[in-house]
Amino acid sequence: MRRTTVIASVAITLLSTLAAPVAIAGTGASGATAAAAPVTATSVPLCPRLPGRKWCLAMQPSPTRTTTTARSALATPYGFGPADLRAAYRVPATTSTTTVAIVDAYDDPDAEANLAVYRARFGLAPCTTANGCFRKVNQRGGAAPLPAYDAGWAGEISLDLQMASAICPSCHLLLVESDDDDGSGAPNMELAVQQAAALGARFISMSWGGSEFSGQSSFDGYLAAPGVTYVAASGDNSYGTGWPAALPNVISVGGTALHRDTRTARGWRESVWGGSYGGTGSGCSQYETQPAWQGRLAALRAVCAGRAMNDVAVVADPATGVAVYVDGGWSVYGGTSAGAPIIAAMEAINGPGPGGTAAVSYPYAHPAAFNDVTSGSNGSCGTLLCQGGSGWDGPTGVGTPNGLLGLGQGASAPAPRSTVTIRNPGPVSGFAGTAATVRVPATSSQRLAIRYSANGVPPGITLRSTGYLTGVPRSAGRYRVTVTARDSSGTAASTAFYWTVRRHRVVTSAAPRIHGVLKPGHRVRATWGTFRRDSPHSARVSVHWRIRWYVDGHAIHRATRRTFVIPGSYRGHRISFRVTATRSYYSGYTRHAHRVRVHR
Repeated sequence: MRRTTVIASVAITLLSTLAAPVAIAGTGASGATAAAAPVTATSVPLCPRLPGRKWCLAMQPSPTRTTTTARSALATPYGFGPADLRAAYRVPATTSTTTVAIVDAYDDPDAEANLAVYRARFGLAPCTTANGCFRKVNQRGGAAPLPAYDAGWAGEISLDLQMASAICPSCHLLLVESDDDDGSGAPNMELAVQQAAALGARFISMSWGGSEFSGQSSFDGYLAAPGVTYVAASGDNSYGTGWPAALPNVISVGGTALHRDTRTARGWRESVWGGSYGGTGSGCSQYETQPAWQGRLAALRAVCAGRAMNDVAVVADPATGVAVYVDGGWSVYGGTSAGAPIIAAMEAINGPGPGGTAAVSYPYAHPAAFNDVTSGSNGSCGTLLCQGGSGWDGPTGVGTPNGLLGLGQGASAPAPRSTVTIRNPGPVSGFAGTAATVRVPATSSQRLAIRYSANGVPPGITLRSTGYLTGVPRSAGRYRVTVTARDSSGTAASTAFYWTVRRHRVVTSAAPRIHGVLKPGHRVRATWGTFRRDSPHSARVSVHWRIRWYVDGHAIHRATRRTFVIPGSYRGHRISFRVTATRSYYSGYTRHAHRVRVHR
């Protein structure tokens, strides 16, 4: 009893000193209720902030002496669940199956399993590889090999997938894992984003970023696919800009602290996320040009001549964080990385639009569709770039979504997809046992990598990765061959043709004959010239041949050599021989010599 009293006293003291209150999650879609988050005094990033790398932007409250619960070992969900988030931002029920792409670094081997627990706990239908809802690929679009495991990024991946599921339970999920966080010097994360677009995703969530730098424009092309809406987290290190959120064609998502408040008509209240738990990124880019829709805001133009962050915002404060299932238990996560998949999923519910800058500018034309966040700050810049206020401000942009009207651009023509062209080689013929090569070339309009598959090929023929059918046909026949070429976006084309395989025949250069004196006691010899192939050039071939001598049509025992001594008893009888020749892949040869009479 005494120890319990002391712990309770410490908890009350810490609660009174925290700048942001603890999240109390509401009822999930299944009726399950998440408990109050445990008291914590600080939060920690899941990924280290290392120079020259991109880092994930998820944050987690750190356990304190008020609780001995280890990281991600909670048995009961804490933090906001799907029903809470949809209620706070008035997200309607949906049956959309639009794909939301999640792009992160390294591999989370438990991503699908964690997602299954999260969805089951909150009454969401399964989203699995088996039912076609979930797909995980590497940055080249393949299911294998997958990158190495990283604990921090694994947490980020589970957070992103679960937040997209919370907002749009029926949406399909595409997880693209890059080889690393760009620490190797290669633009692997950017290539993964490019791959997500190539695979057909129209909504791409990027819960990561890095510091802006003078040469960043050389990377902008990786995020420029037509018809694609890019969404990026703004950062968790308070006031300051980052890439790719600063790009004018990327929706930059800021962060808030979200609280229930029955005293308001909305039932919720929000303020800028900033304080001891970190803070949302915001600011004025030194390298990106100010887009026209921001230039029309006089207050913004007065404090920033470039691209300003952010555009919109949602909950990010770890003290009022979201429930996440990871590492075998429940945890509370925050950070603007939670916001990127939330906004991407909202955009996906509305359906495809023009994407790009059209998606970024749309909220500015519909400010009434957002909750204006007017209090709080994430720094001491002294301007609206770091302070909440009426209308647009840096930390929260035009505000947090009040329904989906401010994010919907309306349906438009589908984004241009690649087309695959494959050339038919026409009818093919050849001979068994003779090497053959047939090329079936294919091209992708977007110059994407192509993989080939084929069926119906003659035995002995294999399909190379370059589109060549090569090998030595083993069996004669007429084969209908179908070759399919598929690029990394999933677009495919097929062609079919007939391949006829014949057998060469063994022939002889002369008719089989018996040479020698046809009298008893004399040795005669079987001749047939040479064995050849039935080709126009009649090439000589080696064969395995056998011979059998006959008398009056009956086989002579043990008479299997090319020469034969005529017995005395054969006077007046007729003798002959039969020669048989075989060769692999060839039709066999069998001929009888004319019968000749043995003199008396």
